[in-house]
Amino acid sequence: MKILKITGSSLLLSSALIITGCSSDDGGGVGKATVPKDAIPLTAANAETVISKSFTATDVILAKGTSATTTIPSEVVDQVLDGIRSNFRSATGADMVSGVAFNYTRDCATGQPDAIEGDLNTKTDKGNETATDDGSGGGTYKASGTSSMVECDEGNGVTLDGKVSYTWSEVWGYDANQDYFSNYSSKVSGSVTMTPNGSTTPIDLTNLVMNREHNGVTNDYTITKMQYTYNPGTDGFALNMTTTIEGNDNACNPTAGVVEISGANKSKVRITYSDTGVLVEVDENGDGTFAEVTTTFFACV
Repeated sequence: MKILKITGSSLLLSSALIITGCSSDDGGGVGKATVPKDAIPLTAANAETVISKSFTATDVILAKGTSATTTIPSEVVDQVLDGIRSNFRSATGADMVSGVAFNYTRDCATGQPDAIEGDLNTKTDKGNETATDDGSGGGTYKASGTSSMVECDEGNGVTLDGKVSYTWSEVWGYDANQDYFSNYSSKVSGSVTMTPNGSTTPIDLTNLVMNREHNGVTNDYTITKMQYTYNPGTDGFALNMTTTIEGNDNACNPTAGVVEISGANKSKVRITYSDTGVLVEVDENGDGTFAEVTTTFFACV
């Protein structure tokens, strides 16, 4: 994974910061993420610190296996989607299935399918999946359902509680010119409580929606919706995407899109992506006037 390092700043971003799904739905009726009661006032002085909490690179926990010192909202969705598809395969014993309804509970610590739904340290996936094979190297795959977690600790530095709904749709094969194509779209919405291991302070993620479309050949992606309310009990905030985000998984940055983080007293931080860098601005008093905090050109490391 290539990580975006912003020179002269502690802020780390990754093209994986927005990693999930898209569909024609806007998130199952979930409204815009709202600012929690005990929100942090956003200022030029703390703007980058708040951004780093919301956009910490996914591999801090997943790839490198380090203990969580800050909670990673996007990694929750990553865990859920990764688990869903592996559970399908484990439960059915086949790579391709068709018209299968499933209700699968596993022990988060051992991965074994001997757990009882609702027990501690369990994850339960429920839903349906269908698949087709056109006989010439092409096919489709669709799935939808829910993933419920009860004190689920998979050894990734964070314990998860909550329920997430999802849809997943893939299509692959060869076009009229015999060029291979592969595309997927997915949607995740719900609420999750995260507790970094070794901590007694839970962090609530509510109003969570992440929608994504992805080209499996070019690795281009489009994020049509991304939002959540981040509430650790104090200094919380709400994150909402205001303009569609575009990028490529092989690059170190999104190339277009705007995200806003909202805090106390109507304060906001606005992050604008371009094909050359990222612009961070702040509106400290909520009057709609944004002042530049930093403009940084991308450097992949």
